[in-house]
Amino acid sequence: NDDCSTAILLTPGSGCNPEQGTVSFSTTSTNPSGCSGANDVFYKFVANNSVATITVAPSNGLDVVLSIFGSCSSTSSIRCINSNTFGI
Repeated sequence: NDDCSTAILLTPGSGCNPEQGTVSFSTTSTNPSGCSGANDVFYKFVANNSVATITVAPSNGLDVVLSIFGSCSSTSSIRCINSNTFGI
């Protein structure tokens, strides 16, 4: 899932549906939205409600930047969060 075209499908639900992931072997993609980050991985989901909660719980020492796009062809993100802390 190092590229948008190979994003891992997540299943939204009424409860928490955790998905373990890794940034091992990931590379930096060109991010046209200006949302800065380093190596990236991609996940995708189809919203089943007008509101979705996404929680990222990284391992120690990983500063996560979360960028949400409407599709792989989007040139700007719907939302970008860089908390500059370890966890979103």
